[in-house]
Amino acid sequence: MKGICQLCARVDKLDKHHIDYENEVTLMVCRQCHHLLTSLMSKLPRKIDYPIELICSKCNYKWTYKGRNPYYASCPRCLNKVKVVGTKNKTKEAK
Repeated sequence: MKGICQLCARVDKLDKHHIDYENEVTLMVCRQCHHLLTSLMSKLPRKIDYPIELICSKCNYKWTYKGRNPYYASCPRCLNKVKVVGTKNKTKEAK
């Protein structure tokens, strides 16, 4: 899809770049800006409001995650890797 990049205003083929997965905030950017944003975002620490209730996509086990890794957690039942932040896995704050 061709269009105008929302960062550099260049007319080019555009990619969708997620800025905030929880609130579904995206930008339409050219490939150069997409690579730049991806490398910058990977260096930022993710903030998590602990504890988080997770559900394993493999065995449907539900547990409260209190770990340190802001990206992935291991399911206590089957040891499957589960994304912690920015997933379609319905991560919720535990009550």
